[in-house]
Amino acid sequence: MVNTTRKFSTVRGILWIVVFFALLWVFPLLTSNNDHEFELNPNSQEKFPQEFPLATRLTVFRDASSKKRLPRSKVTLQDLVKEASGPVLINFWATWCPPCLEELPSIEMLHRQILSKALQKNSKVPTLVTISVDDRIEDITKLESTLDFKPSFTVVYDREGELARTMGTTKFPETYLVNAQGKILYKWLGPQEWLSDDVLQQLKTHLE
Repeated sequence: MVNTTRKFSTVRGILWIVVFFALLWVFPLLTSNNDHEFELNPNSQEKFPQEFPLATRLTVFRDASSKKRLPRSKVTLQDLVKEASGPVLINFWATWCPPCLEELPSIEMLHRQILSKALQKNSKVPTLVTISVDDRIEDITKLESTLDFKPSFTVVYDREGELARTMGTTKFPETYLVNAQGKILYKWLGPQEWLSDDVLQQLKTHLE
């Protein structure tokens, strides 16, 4: 007569072993999905390309420079950098990115401060250029119609985020400070309070 109790115990033991090793295999996969979507350390200077591809052509949504280019016209980063009196802040963002929307008012206030200082003679100020990586340029219009302020900064459109991918930027927002040669002077990861002492001091350092 077969001892069914012993047979059941053996099968149950084997099943527990299988479950144990399955968990060992699955656990790293589960925990890897819990990575932060945005790196929030503003001082992190991880490896990234040292220069922007200034020849990249982008679509104008709003040109806040003296050129006042028409919407949907084309412009290169080289053009935007050449027109600047100092380094250029290049901010990658998207309408579907909550942290990007969180910092929009702060970016607008920074731009207004830049404009007020630009009126002073011999004042060297950064230029702000924001680059949308939305799927459709119409998404920017739709977003701005819902804001309680009217943005005044330059916005260009990087269709499907091609330039962002070239720069290794896959988490938004990310902001670069770039000089006239396209060299990257500094990089901020995640949303910032753009009028904070830390940010303003970093900008001042690269204006001197």
